[in-house]
Amino acid sequence: MKRTGNLFIIVILGISVGISGCKAPPKKETSDFVTGEIMDKHDDLPFHKAWIKEGFDKSRFTKIHIPPVNTSYIFLDENDWWKNSFKSYAELKKDVNNMGVFMQKTFVKAFKDDPKKRFKVTKKPDDKTLILELAITELTPNKPYLKIARFAPFGAGAAVTLLNQTNLSTVSFEAKLRDGKTGEIVAMFADREQEKKYLLTTKNWYWYSHAKEIIEDWAEQFVELGNQEPGEIIKDSAAFGLKPW
Repeated sequence: MKRTGNLFIIVILGISVGISGCKAPPKKETSDFVTGEIMDKHDDLPFHKAWIKEGFDKSRFTKIHIPPVNTSYIFLDENDWWKNSFKSYAELKKDVNNMGVFMQKTFVKAFKDDPKKRFKVTKKPDDKTLILELAITELTPNKPYLKIARFAPFGAGAAVTLLNQTNLSTVSFEAKLRDGKTGEIVAMFADREQEKKYLLTTKNWYWYSHAKEIIEDWAEQFVELGNQEPGEIIKDSAAFGLKPW
């Protein structure tokens, strides 16, 4: 009877893990990469905070430049995730740099693959160019050992499942959009997301698979932002993942 009860608990927890999920709470404060005090929630955008200069007209821009991503804020993050990692600081520093490179390449690819070809990606900004400066300000890796331990027999697995719910992979970004001619900041954005929910996924086996998926969603959202028409709402990414690999 006790064995059956434990199995029932695991099934219920597994279902709840699969169907629950929501946007991660916003960071308490933005970094000094952006000017957080003038940013607010925009109902037509999927980000926690945004600011767009009054009168800004994106129609005169035809190109976009995406420089290397700033990752210097990650080790200043308030949750000190890196101090509790099994990896050395040097390994984590390398991981962080690699994630910055991944984010830059992902955003460049997203704009290049845009069927509408609204913005041409360029390495040399001019007066027709918007410069998208990106920063990863939080990067909490997935914990594969906890995900795998979910499948431990009976009560142990159930306990780890509960622990997983408070140890989710999260990522935060901040961004500035500049006029390529004047260097003036014309828009700013900030968002924080947590890993999507899956009934079963190979992403649980790797440190940064969930973070990469979040970054890929952001890249697509920025392409949508470039194509956004007046009154159009850009939807947030789904909390439940459909691709298990």
